[in-house]
Amino acid sequence: MTLGMTIPMLTTTFSTLTATIAGTKMAMWELYVIIGIIAGIIGTFVAINNYLYENSPEGLYKSAKKTAEQAKEAAEDTKKAYEELKSSLEGWESSVDSINDLTEGTIEWRQAIVEANRELINLLQTQGKLSKENYYTDSKGLMHLTSAAKDSLLEGA
Repeated sequence: MTLGMTIPMLTTTFSTLTATIAGTKMAMWELYVIIGIIAGIIGTFVAINNYLYENSPEGLYKSAKKTAEQAKEAAEDTKKAYEELKSSLEGWESSVDSINDLTEGTIEWRQAIVEANRELINLLQTQGKLSKENYYTDSKGLMHLTSAAKDSLLEGA
């Protein structure tokens, strides 16, 4: 039973009661009690109808379909997050590799180290893993991701 079906029924019931009560000497509070009882009965029927629909094959199908769509969205979000993390790691590794092509001690070499370190710090911050046990700094000042931290990042994504 829908709201559209309930309103005309209530209107008809109220009109009938008003006509019936007009010929009697019934107090208004009695009318309110009767209307309240009728509204309670209608509400009960609506609740039962909704319960039966939710547990019908059609209702269960719609519920399962909605759950499947939510699971699909969650899987797509997880895949996207993993791909972004993997891309960030590859970008950082590429920056580290490019340092080897530069002459040690030059301004470009120092700038490349600073940029690679900045990328690693940003990566660790966005993943909530910026702590000393997740990276180390070599003698040249270049920060490196520990293998345990890298594994943890990839498993967590």
